Amino acid sequence: MLHPRVLPAVMTLALVGAGCLPAWAQLSRTAELYVIHGLPGDELDDPSESIDFPNNLPVDILIGLNGTGTLNLYYTNVHLGEVRGPLALTTGTYTLQVRQANLTTPGTGTIYVSGTLAVRSGESHSSLIHITTTGLPRVTDYLNDNARVGLTSARVTFRHGSRNGPVDMSLVSTLGLPGVAVNNLSNPQQSAAITTSTGPYTLSVKPAGQATTLLPPSAVFLAPKNAYFFYLVGSTTRGTLRVITHNYPPLSVTLPPIP
Repeated sequence: MLHPRVLPAVMTLALVGAGCLPAWAQLSRTAELYVIHGLPGDELDDPSESIDFPNNLPVDILIGLNGTGTLNLYYTNVHLGEVRGPLALTTGTYTLQVRQANLTTPGTGTIYVSGTLAVRSGESHSSLIHITTTGLPRVTDYLNDNARVGLTSARVTFRHGSRNGPVDMSLVSTLGLPGVAVNNLSNPQQSAAITTSTGPYTLSVKPAGQATTLLPPSAVFLAPKNAYFFYLVGSTTRGTLRVITHNYPPLSVTLPPIP
């Protein structure tokens, strides 16, 4: 399994309000970032303190280039399961901060989690907001395979951001074609990027090495020339387990090569 970059829950930059894009975001695109909200509010509930977060956990997301001393508000009122981006980035190290959504003054709510990510020219990144196996919020940065996909193929990657233990994830073709299976995937690992045939599939998630499914099988259609990222988030213990699907069309994106 591939190990992503795990972002530490630290914050060092000062907050500024949203406004004109900073210089680093106005430059021509050299890299890109997607943000995936996979942190159910029920995972943060603390019965001992009578705290009850809404399960869709609306958040505001701020991002800033380290060394500039500022964070900029990019995405407001983002709900569980939503994917935002791509945001154009220049080469550098960035802070990503996740706050409780504030509809009156966006970007000023309580900080849930924050961390850093380093990007280089030509790269595509996805930052997943999720829960760890020990019940702490975390942001994990994944490097996406943004190479072009064949005209008659699709590409899939599985990512584990759930409180659950290791899992087996698979796509079974309903047309009898070869499927895709990844075994013993742990939080916050990702699988290799796997090229497969296009068409209808059934997505299955099971505890590693077991036959019982954790979720009802769901229908998935893989379109030609597209890449798909499947994020397992939440947990069975709190009834929040789900898969978030991000469809990424590489042929629509042209990035310069990594120097």
